[in-house]
Amino acid sequence: MAAQGYSTVGDVHATKDGKDWATIWSEFQTTLELLNTNRSAVVNLFTENTIRAQDDTEQATGGADFEEASEFGVPKSTRVSPSLLEVGYPLRWYDIRKSWTRMYLAQVEAGQLETLHASVLEGDNRLIFQHVMGALMTKTTILTRPVNEHNVPVYSLWDGEADSTPPSYAGKSFAPGHDHYATTNGAFEAVDLDYLIRNVTEHGYGADFGSQIVILAHPDDADIITTFRAGQVAADGGKAANDFIPAANAPAFLSNEAIIGDRAPSSYEGLKVLGSYGEAYIVTNHFVPSGYVTAIASGAQSAPLGFREHTQPGLRGLQLFPGDNNAYPLIESYYSRGFGVGVKRRGAAAVLQITEAAEYTSPSIF
Repeated sequence: MAAQGYSTVGDVHATKDGKDWATIWSEFQTTLELLNTNRSAVVNLFTENTIRAQDDTEQATGGADFEEASEFGVPKSTRVSPSLLEVGYPLRWYDIRKSWTRMYLAQVEAGQLETLHASVLEGDNRLIFQHVMGALMTKTTILTRPVNEHNVPVYSLWDGEADSTPPSYAGKSFAPGHDHYATTNGAFEAVDLDYLIRNVTEHGYGADFGSQIVILAHPDDADIITTFRAGQVAADGGKAANDFIPAANAPAFLSNEAIIGDRAPSSYEGLKVLGSYGEAYIVTNHFVPSGYVTAIASGAQSAPLGFREHTQPGLRGLQLFPGDNNAYPLIESYYSRGFGVGVKRRGAAAVLQITEAAEYTSPSIF
């Protein structure tokens, strides 16, 4: 009759190929430390870390105004801008368990465990990317706008609602109902990309204020952008303002036209750059929903999104929690991640849907 009951400490505690479970546990924790220190390039560029549930955030860039000094006068104090908006961030928990039992660990090779661990890391990266894209591309209304646990609204970008009125910038005022979600209302043309970029720069974001405009698109949509040339006439009679210029690492190509000025770098902050259109870098990613193109201002003071994590440092990032067996924590261990993404600067990004429809429809991301 087979022995029953629980395994003891004296039982096998190495994989089939002889690698100690404790060593594997230590290696997994080390890779998680690296993962949590070096976030994905997309998250790093387009979000700003926070542990707060809400922020009062300026919704357009611009500095304080000086006045001419007088000999005896007292300078006026700079004031808090009335364009501050209280924005909220959600916080939710996600987990996954690999069910590494004692018997399984004794029969598996270390390489297979490492492959399973790597699949979790990839899944975590994809989860965060989906939430970043969801925060950018999901257009809400006043009635459907979610709130966090403190009842603070979690906004989308400027969504065309009655309370969507950006602050004035550079002498330009914006009417209520300002909308950063648009459609091509037909074929995707260069003038659409001009409009998309202008939707962001007209609020003060761009190279003049230390931020870089990045166009994020699915490779299929980016292929269309590579055909854009200045002066192209659109269906409505408008003309394209810029040329697409391949990045510095582009394959060799023949052209009768000379490139004036610097080409875009081969990569930008860890993202591979396809090329440039005007002041914007074109970046592609297969996880971006096809048919949607996003213009985003990246930079320390212009990131459109807030990436919220727990107030306790030990609960931030992707965590691997031990099972009940203290001697062998790998057994029945599980992974957990707590985070939330919300729009922080509503004017620092804009989304274009490639469709015949006149009204924007949010993509299905999750």
